[in-house]
Amino acid sequence: MIGSMEAYCMRCKAKREMANPQPVYSKNGRPATSGTCSVCGSGMFRWGKTEAHQSLPKPKVAPGDGKLVIVESPAKARTVGRFLGKGYKVEATLGHVRDLLRSRLSVDVDNDFAPTYRVPKEKRKAVNQIKKAAKKSAEVYLATDPDREGEAIAWHVIQASQIEGRPIYRVVFHEITEEAITEAFDNHRDIDMQLVDAQQARRILDRLVGYQISPLLWKTVRGGLSAGRVQSVALRLVVEREREIEKFIPQEYWSIEAELAKQDTRGQDARESFWAKLHKVSGKDVDLSNQEEAQKIVDDLRGASYVVAKVVKRKRQRKPSAPFITSTLQQDASRRLRFSAKRTMRVAQQLYEGIDIGPEGGVGLITYMRTDSVNGAPQAVAEARTYIADKYGNRYLPAKPPKHKTRAKRAQEAHEAIRPTSVGREPKAIRGHLSQDQYRLYDLIWRRFLASQMAAAVMDTTSVDIEAGDPKVEMPYLFRATDTVVKFPGFLRVYRDLRRDEEKQTAPLPPLLQDELLDLLSLLPRQHFTKPPPRYSEATLVRALEEHGIGRPSTYAPILSTIQNRGYVQLTERRFHPTQVGFIVNDLLVEHFGEIINVDFTARLEANLDLIASGEREWVPVLHRFYDRFQGQLERAAVEMEKVKIEPEPAGIDCDECGSPMVIKMGRYGKFIACSNYPQCRNTKPFLVKVGVECPQCGGDLVEKRSRKGRVFYGCANYPECDFATWDKPVPQLCPECGGLMTEAGKDSVKCIRCGTRRAFLREEAAVQQEPPVGQ
Repeated sequence: MIGSMEAYCMRCKAKREMANPQPVYSKNGRPATSGTCSVCGSGMFRWGKTEAHQSLPKPKVAPGDGKLVIVESPAKARTVGRFLGKGYKVEATLGHVRDLLRSRLSVDVDNDFAPTYRVPKEKRKAVNQIKKAAKKSAEVYLATDPDREGEAIAWHVIQASQIEGRPIYRVVFHEITEEAITEAFDNHRDIDMQLVDAQQARRILDRLVGYQISPLLWKTVRGGLSAGRVQSVALRLVVEREREIEKFIPQEYWSIEAELAKQDTRGQDARESFWAKLHKVSGKDVDLSNQEEAQKIVDDLRGASYVVAKVVKRKRQRKPSAPFITSTLQQDASRRLRFSAKRTMRVAQQLYEGIDIGPEGGVGLITYMRTDSVNGAPQAVAEARTYIADKYGNRYLPAKPPKHKTRAKRAQEAHEAIRPTSVGREPKAIRGHLSQDQYRLYDLIWRRFLASQMAAAVMDTTSVDIEAGDPKVEMPYLFRATDTVVKFPGFLRVYRDLRRDEEKQTAPLPPLLQDELLDLLSLLPRQHFTKPPPRYSEATLVRALEEHGIGRPSTYAPILSTIQNRGYVQLTERRFHPTQVGFIVNDLLVEHFGEIINVDFTARLEANLDLIASGEREWVPVLHRFYDRFQGQLERAAVEMEKVKIEPEPAGIDCDECGSPMVIKMGRYGKFIACSNYPQCRNTKPFLVKVGVECPQCGGDLVEKRSRKGRVFYGCANYPECDFATWDKPVPQLCPECGGLMTEAGKDSVKCIRCGTRRAFLREEAAVQQEPPVGQ
């Protein structure tokens, strides 16, 4: 029973004593009290919980008529909501809503690795908003991304917001278009707990490694460092490649080329000639290790006769590359657009989630961008074939759609490749609605997919063998000239594969016949040196991770970002260079955790995660097998790992405040120069790298700098007195036309910033000894 209490009487218009108050719950579950007015007998009502409500069962709230749809981002919510229309409310989770605690391991290794999750403070508002919206909805649809991470987010949303008492459906779509969304909602399913378990196992594995190895690095090296199950393997690849380069000893070798012409061109002012390369000597491969050996053959060839021994002509087909998957998109965007993996994925996310393109409104322009499948939806392939026939003609349309195979190990073939949601949305037609980055990436994806459905290119290849020597005695020298001509461009009309185009186009050969005699015009001996394997770029490191089966589409970009953010590697001229700290951390990890921080073990673990996702393995036994091995190494490392002292690198200048030598240190935002007499002297200077070129405005040194967003540019060391700056790297050579500063303009050319002159550029021409850093 509730004692007498005041309430607002609807008739008396004033607070009165309520007679016979009774605890009740409203239809939406709110506690209240009802009774009668003690003065006029009218009904009275008052919101609020009383002690009597504790013994009263709380009724289940009757759901509303609406439908709640949950996605990850506001941009995706706007696009999806536009297609669903009235009756649907779309809420965004703003990413993950629940995670392991940051303050501790948050995994009970003695209780089958039971995780402890919590909703971070910054996500509580989003969770409460979803919880309120769910109470007013008759049905809940989880429309998070179509991969393991999206499946895990959907599961965590349900657990965190405690949604119950109404149907909960999982909907999956690979593109945000009206047709795809309608089909997904018509074919909803339950949450796939196998995918959730695979993602949960990955998260727990990463936490076990990171939270238990990292403190050892803080103790033995310095604070702020971290180890990771996959990032440390990527670092190991970079360090091992650097050591290969350091150990590499260049070997000298020589080649010989002959400039030849047909004899029937004698007497012409400009004889048509071609070049052939010495291929064999007395039936053996050419092996000239020094100038003396090369010169001996050159002297022998000067008086030799040259005759065509064989002419071989072939037709060769060149098939188009498969549509993009995550790794190949990151690689091509790096090579063609100079985008980092992080930048590529950020822009791709924007294109996927939807952009307002005018009359159509907001629509997703590409399919989901985290995928390892090269499959294309039948309707998308059919649309592309119709477009190709209409735009380029039936010659460019193969009889059957090309079949592409993925390189990725255990690719999820149920997914789709990255493609435009409609090839009818030509990049140029919607350019005005896109940012520069969005347009360039969309154009790349559009062209790649369209080309993947086109006919193969047809090449006419010619190979000519030319014998040289004394025809009366022997012809010991065999030269070879080759020629490739595009007879039918096929898919090359739309898209060229840069990696495959590295086979350089040769000048066309004149028509040659077997036994035809040729004239020697000149001989060109060339000195060469073998080169070490190249350092990894972002593109080649992603390719290496993919080939080894390390990481998955959603992890490539975070891996590259982490090893840079931790100061383990630096990108110099778009190539990864390990830092001193990177070498030290890698060596410690390899010494004490070499069985785990290696390519083969990590690839096998990734394969096990795939088996969990497919239901072929249980996640707890997989973690037990890993941890039983890992725990022993962890215990030994805690005892045996010795402290490493990092000696600061001399900066080559003295402190202008106390005269002590200055040293290069690594800070939160990269390298800087500090006084070695710290803490007595706290003088610091920015770390500037000279590029060996004078400023065209004041004659000072041009140095490498970084913008607020981390982009490299080149400016004058005398800033702010001199404000000269350029995005393109300056080269030492001056413009031959006006004497102005020249900068790199692409891979093999330079341009003048004053008159615009362009010329071919050999990188070796600009190779100068990098000067020591300067402080400013």
